[in-house]
Amino acid sequence: MSHSERILKGVYITAHNDCGEMRVIHDPHDLSVMKSDRICDNKHDLNILRLKCEDLLSYFKRKIIPIRRRDLDYHMQDKLYDLIDEIYAEMDDTKDISYDHLVTRYEACKIYARGSRNSYRDLNALKL
Repeated sequence: MSHSERILKGVYITAHNDCGEMRVIHDPHDLSVMKSDRICDNKHDLNILRLKCEDLLSYFKRKIIPIRRRDLDYHMQDKLYDLIDEIYAEMDDTKDISYDHLVTRYEACKIYARGSRNSYRDLNALKL
């Protein structure tokens, strides 16, 4: 169903605010549209999570592994590769399911890397 069809069927309502701008308001009682919208939002969120994982993986390759060369570092790098593969699989899926477990795994990898990562420091605290 196209956006204009949704507006005609009452799924979305168009209105003008005080500034004269047109706004589109979603009808929360249409569950089928809400589900498709959630799937779209989930895919967008998963894409952001994938980019964060790839950024962290790049950091592992550039900074952590060449310096420390520990077995645990290589193991964490493999976990990131697996996590990215699972995120791609979730993005291809059309189900509306929670992906909190993927975020939790990313956070664990990020916490591991944070031990030597300086970019998380508060730059306002630094004196020039």
